[in-house]
Formats: sequence, structure tokens, C-alpha cells
Amino acid sequence: MDQEIAEDKQMQKQAVRLVMIEWKDSRRVIDGWSGLAEIGKQNCCDCVSVGFLIQDDENVKVLVANVADVEFDMQATAGIVIPTGAVTAIKPLVERLT
Repeated sequence: MDQEIAEDKQMQKQAVRLVMIEWKDSRRVIDGWSGLAEIGKQNCCDCVSVGFLIQDDENVKVLVANVADVEFDMQATAGIVIPTGAVTAIKPLVERLT
């Protein structure tokens, strides 16, 4: 049993990668009522987030800013969920946690 727990913890540790994600987000156009000419042409926000990638699937990318107890029961805090469809690039910053 202890061997299985140790292997599971090692798999968790290997799965966590430090990355930079570039992504698009919506923005507010204007406060209150305005004529269409005043609004003008708009674009999405270009966003950049850096963190530990703890979930990477067809629906979402989940980044957390902090990880702790890497050698034990890994914990995380300060996360963001980014829709996969909004992601324009993922760049690894380090291969794996050591």
C-alpha cells in the first residue's frame, strides 16, 4: 500500500508543469448607454498567465500560483480556470517539478 501511495505522489509531482499560457478574454465595451459610433471597433483582451498547470484537457486549463508539500500530499492555492478555446499558446517554463 505504501508503495502505491508513493507512486501516486510521484505521478502527481511529474504531472505538474510550470507554464506560461497566452489567451484571449472578453472586455467591457463601455459603461452606460452610448451611440454605436462612440463605441468604435473593439478587440478581445490579450492575457498572459503563469503558473503550475494542474489540469490540461479539452475543456479547460487550470493554473495555480503556488504548490506546497510537493513530497507529501500536494496542495495548491490561487488558481485560475481558462477555457481551452481561449488559449492561443502554452509555453513550458521548466520541464517538471524537481
